[in-house]
Amino acid sequence: MIIQDLIKISSISGEEQEIQEYIFSYLSKIKLGPFLVGGNVVVKISGQNKKKAVIFNSHVDTVPVGDVTKWEHNPFQGKIVDEKIYGLGASDEKAAVATLLLLAEELVKNQPSCNVFLTFVVNEEVDGSGTKCFIDWFSKNEQQKYQHVAAVLGEPTNLAKIKLAHKGNIFLKITTHGNGGHGSKPEKIKTHAVKEMFKVSEKISKLAKTWTKEYKDDLLGSPTVGLLTSVSAGCVSSPNKFPDSCTATFDIRTTPKLHNKTVALIKHMLPKVDIELVYPPASFGYTDKGEKIAKITQKLTGAKFSVSSGSNDLCFFTSVKIPGVVFGPGDVNCIHKPDEYCQLADIKKCVNIFKKVIENF
Repeated sequence: MIIQDLIKISSISGEEQEIQEYIFSYLSKIKLGPFLVGGNVVVKISGQNKKKAVIFNSHVDTVPVGDVTKWEHNPFQGKIVDEKIYGLGASDEKAAVATLLLLAEELVKNQPSCNVFLTFVVNEEVDGSGTKCFIDWFSKNEQQKYQHVAAVLGEPTNLAKIKLAHKGNIFLKITTHGNGGHGSKPEKIKTHAVKEMFKVSEKISKLAKTWTKEYKDDLLGSPTVGLLTSVSAGCVSSPNKFPDSCTATFDIRTTPKLHNKTVALIKHMLPKVDIELVYPPASFGYTDKGEKIAKITQKLTGAKFSVSSGSNDLCFFTSVKIPGVVFGPGDVNCIHKPDEYCQLADIKKCVNIFKKVIENF
């Protein structure tokens, strides 16, 4: 079983080579001539109408497994219980990878009505650099050949929602400074690095009250501001020492009105701290519900239009004016946690949906 094979291969972000070798080999065996674009495996299937193209996108990487002892089912076994398959990445997003491989087999048997690209990309869970690499290649070498291009991204939506947009994301690393010293002499600590970070966090949190109204978007809602996601200061093995610095990361989700201003606004508010970007900012993604790919997918599935709470790779497509929908097998409620699973029936169902999307595009 394809999805079981995929789950058995660990493919944490940055460690995708083995799973890409599996995918490349699988596609080669069915005579589709896969090729590499950066670390991504890509297939181009020639259709009857060569002025149209549908790009199917699925990422092969997963988040780390976390504490294995919290898993009831081995995260790398792909155990099947009551028609559910369990394992790391089962829903996010190896169900979609399996769907595309099965779709590839169908397209070998019957030439599609238009050109089709199947893209198996790396690093989605980190910075989206895999899809960005593909888009850079596609916009330079392929896009001008087509009158119409659209994308389908196979993120898990329970086959019940079609996600048309997501906020941008900016991850900041902020460092405050203080004067260190012996823990027995707090009176000599004029500036406490950790207390300074508390002040920073409070100031950023207060921005939410202003930005919620000022930068609200009709579709995406308000930006998410001030979520402190990690803190590091001092040394556990030296509890008798005041730290001379404190570093924290902040997760900020932006709207179109805010995105390009975010870093400058925070730097202006916090002139005395060090501010760095953890990754290059990822922009927002936005597809109008009137786009053909959106209308086709909804007509075929009856799924409701929605927006993604987290970011995904849609932004890279819309940045070069390729509309896209986020729709795929898998349960979004079980991802990034122990005992992730996917309903096996959803994979087969999704293959048929994707075939019909191509036929109707």
